[in-house]
Amino acid sequence: PPVEDVAREVRRQGGLLELDKHNWPWSMMLIPTIHVDLYELTNNHVLRTGFRFRTWAEPPPDYMCVERDLKGGVTENGWIDFTLQNYYCLLDCGFRMRPTAGTGTGVHPVPLGYGRVYVHCDGDLTMDHWLRGLDAGQSFVTTGPLMDVRVNGELPGKTFTQEKPEGTFHLTGKLYSQQPLARIEVVMAGEEVRSIAVNTSRASSTASSPWRGSKW
Repeated sequence: PPVEDVAREVRRQGGLLELDKHNWPWSMMLIPTIHVDLYELTNNHVLRTGFRFRTWAEPPPDYMCVERDLKGGVTENGWIDFTLQNYYCLLDCGFRMRPTAGTGTGVHPVPLGYGRVYVHCDGDLTMDHWLRGLDAGQSFVTTGPLMDVRVNGELPGKTFTQEKPEGTFHLTGKLYSQQPLARIEVVMAGEEVRSIAVNTSRASSTASSPWRGSKW
């Protein structure tokens, strides 16, 4: 379709543009052409069943060194790594795309809402408040745990500016999950800088008794 015409109409109606997946042959062209707003950190190739799309569309470049199977296909861990590394590259190029998610329910064997995005909303939970928070990047993406993470007390989406390269950033958060958690990984500039062991306990206030991760 004529993507620029579509984008103009979306902007006229006050909407946001989302990149479905990053490795269609034309995906990277769309970003500077129509100024895509949202990037799916988890998309409809992340399934609750076994991973299927090992050689689909454009392969990850060799420099990413993503995990592959014995036949050279991308594994599920490799696909997620590819997705994240591509996102970091776009951020480094100045494209401030905000995190979102999708499932492809009805197309792939994945239930509605398996891959989902949560948005912090001040005041009443309305569509306008939710979209403003999503556009500001005040969101997190998950296929499982609920998460609340702050940096220096600020919500996700905050841009920090400083005159000197050094600085102190205080990361705090908490996780709630239906399943026990193994660890928390802290990633900076695309690289894991810390792995935090999690001591979990069962919450006693809900019938489903979800697991509760320690604050950190």
